[in-house]
Amino acid sequence: MAEVGAAAGQPLPDWAEDFLKRLKELLRRSRTLLALQLLALWPVWRWYGARMTDGSDDPLGVLALALALGLVFRRRRELLRQPRGWPVPAAGLLTLGQAIAPGLPPLLRAILGMMALSLCLAASLPRPREAVALGALLLLSLPLVASLQFYAGYPLRLLAADGASLLLQGMGLPAQAEGAALRWGERLMLVDAPCSGIHMLWVGLVAAAAASAWNRARPVPLLRNLGLALALVLIGNVIRNAALFFKETGLVELPDWTHEGIGLALFALVVVPVALLCQRPDGTAASGGGKLPDPISPRGPLQLAAALFLAAAVAGTAAPAPPAEPVEADPDWWEALPPQGLIRLALTPQDQNWLRHFPGAVARFGDGRREWLVRHVETPTRSLHPAADCFRAMGYEVTAAKVHELDGIRWGCFHATGPSGSRQVCERILDSRGRAWTDVSAWYWDAVLGRTQGPWWAVTMAER
Repeated sequence: MAEVGAAAGQPLPDWAEDFLKRLKELLRRSRTLLALQLLALWPVWRWYGARMTDGSDDPLGVLALALALGLVFRRRRELLRQPRGWPVPAAGLLTLGQAIAPGLPPLLRAILGMMALSLCLAASLPRPREAVALGALLLLSLPLVASLQFYAGYPLRLLAADGASLLLQGMGLPAQAEGAALRWGERLMLVDAPCSGIHMLWVGLVAAAAASAWNRARPVPLLRNLGLALALVLIGNVIRNAALFFKETGLVELPDWTHEGIGLALFALVVVPVALLCQRPDGTAASGGGKLPDPISPRGPLQLAAALFLAAAVAGTAAPAPPAEPVEADPDWWEALPPQGLIRLALTPQDQNWLRHFPGAVARFGDGRREWLVRHVETPTRSLHPAADCFRAMGYEVTAAKVHELDGIRWGCFHATGPSGSRQVCERILDSRGRAWTDVSAWYWDAVLGRTQGPWWAVTMAER
């Protein structure tokens, strides 16, 4: 035993001591910890890639992510040799938190991951507060457009209709806002989802965040720039809807292409000033300034952060929970809804795929020419996706939804072209008192604000 103890107490070989010394030195470097951070967020990157390619959201976030990575690469020579100790363990805790909480919505987990990456960048840059603009750009790189359209689309349409009404009245036209529509006499122009300005808002915020990051703006100037972008986008969208009023009501005869042309022109008039006005507040050159000396960085926090990053990377390999099956509805609840005499059909594999985890009941019907998918919910939920999102996720090309009247009933309709051909798809949402909506965002806000009581039926009709 004495010999074993003596052998155990012998010093390590020179090569082993040299390896451990190099490893400790490597783990204290900013670039190593950033690499560990990126590795630990691999579940976020996997989800991000799937969301960008499955068609369920606009793949615009790749642009913001490329801008953020390009700005980090531009400043690679400024990275501190050793990061500051305090933000890195916080980044590790956020990363581990999103990895061990698979029950959180994927978007929320991705937000936590981007916040963690922002903290890691703040610890590695000479001036930590300049990383806030990079963090804003990283958050905007997430697939947010579909969620923004769901939550903010209807309020922005209301604002656009009210603003356009005031602008038109100032020009001598007695146009009145009726919800998300403009009425002039017997003529009515709906401010539909594409005219809510969500895409313009996203691009304006990305332009403001990118210009702020390029010019090393700190938190207060960044907030000012984002506020400026928001104001310009709202004003531009009001002007766009007022201009479209002349065309859509027939007051001015214009070719069909001018609808998109007016939108593009106002888009450019908004985004270019945002990028030009979001300058460095003190007027100094964006690329000036020397590199600050490396601060004294305590070993403990950096070693803790490295351990947290590795633990998060391992935790992310845990097997996900098996997907839930959609709950098929009781046949009786369809009897209160027109039309009558439909045949109950089995759910298709596509239904099973995009309705898993749906917090309600589902049924499919047919009449030989059309198919009807009915979803039933009792509480407001984000899981009641617009049908267009689901068709995009199945590989269809989808046109912008327009409101149509079919057999005296108002529907929101679009054309979907994809693997099984082309079809017209219409949808509406009903409550138990007969009130109806053609826009999911409008229904959601009325339900949340108590203007309608559940249960609700979302009826999607597909006609070949």
